[in-house]
Amino acid sequence: MSYSDDKVNPIIDNDEELPVEDVDEALYGKEDVPDSGRMLAKPIAIQAIRSDLRQPRRVVPSEIRALVPDYWEDPEIMLNHWHQLAEQRHGKPISIHEGLMGYGVGEDDARTEDGLVRGFYDLMALAASIRADGLNNPITVVKHKIKEFIIETGERRWLAYHLLTTHSYSDFAKIPARIVDEIDLWRQAGENANRQDLIGIDLARQLALLIMDLRVGIGGQTYYDFDFFVKFGECDRAFYAQVANGNIHGIPRGQGQKILNATGIASMDSVRKYRALLSLSDEVWQMADDNNWTEGDIRREVKAAILAAIGKPTAAPIVEEDGANALIDEADDNVETTITWVNTDESNFQIDDRVKTPQGIGIILKRLSRSKGNDHRGLYIQLDGGSYPAMYHISDVEMMISQVAAPDAPAPAPVDDALVLIDGYPDLEELFKILA
Repeated sequence: MSYSDDKVNPIIDNDEELPVEDVDEALYGKEDVPDSGRMLAKPIAIQAIRSDLRQPRRVVPSEIRALVPDYWEDPEIMLNHWHQLAEQRHGKPISIHEGLMGYGVGEDDARTEDGLVRGFYDLMALAASIRADGLNNPITVVKHKIKEFIIETGERRWLAYHLLTTHSYSDFAKIPARIVDEIDLWRQAGENANRQDLIGIDLARQLALLIMDLRVGIGGQTYYDFDFFVKFGECDRAFYAQVANGNIHGIPRGQGQKILNATGIASMDSVRKYRALLSLSDEVWQMADDNNWTEGDIRREVKAAILAAIGKPTAAPIVEEDGANALIDEADDNVETTITWVNTDESNFQIDDRVKTPQGIGIILKRLSRSKGNDHRGLYIQLDGGSYPAMYHISDVEMMISQVAAPDAPAPAPVDDALVLIDGYPDLEELFKILA
């Protein structure tokens, strides 16, 4: 399809470099530029560009990445899968032609709660804007091989160009790109913070990358590469979780404000909350990422799952009772499910209460406390079974509860990252703590 009067060519036809006047200065500060005072963006074939797999924002949903793990090799196949699955999940046809023309997308469609469907509508809306008005801000890339580049910033814009070219807008086969020497994590964070607020898992990824960048080399500190932990299409949490333990991988002295400025996080207390998300189970991490849950959404969802697993109403309130916090149970009076916190720093772990579910499965509720009066209270789900019972995922606990017909069935093998619920406290550093 050639250009007509209602479309703006995104690049100069003869492939000459495009002047972009100070387009990134507001985000990254002033950089070295030619004597003209203008930055230069060069049109680059979109087929010569690939994603940065470590990028905090996951534009392509995990279900689609699992189907097409190397999606940057053939984005057209990936986009077709995404379109088909979005239609299935949405329950009605999605016209890409109408979407790229800027009409045919209703408010209900754009605001659907399904993250996969909403993400596809968002990508169509961006592509429609680029088709009509051109690209206001070039992407940033790093030369990877002789004829290949990796995206530093702008993956959504790059995918929008692919969506246009796969639907006959051939003039979008090249995208304006500014070439830099290497990926700058802080510039990447600045763009993410300014263009669209990161939330939940995206922000946890961003935080982890910046902490790694600050700590590498300190006392010989190194971190494994992304490929060491993550295979194509699989969950990426393990890579970022290298810095989950703030006691071992703390932010260097004097660098806290730099972290806050780069991420847009309001306070160091909030930094601890986002770092805590690095210790989520892979399943919860993927679910939260695909559905764009905020940090608060994640806590609420996990709380509901834990309460449901131990036979408690999800709306059970937290109240003050004689100086201690109590979770008031409104379930069957025959079920012991009241949890009372006891303030003590005599040991790292102390059993506060034992619970019997309606099916008679024993669960221990524990809290974590620290020395020096710094008390971090939480709810741990643990199978009762000796002096040092093993910790289990919430999904395993639910399965145990469901095994009423076969009470002698072997319990699932314990896992490292037990779910932890800390409710009603501003400091969530130990949320979902990995327990040995």
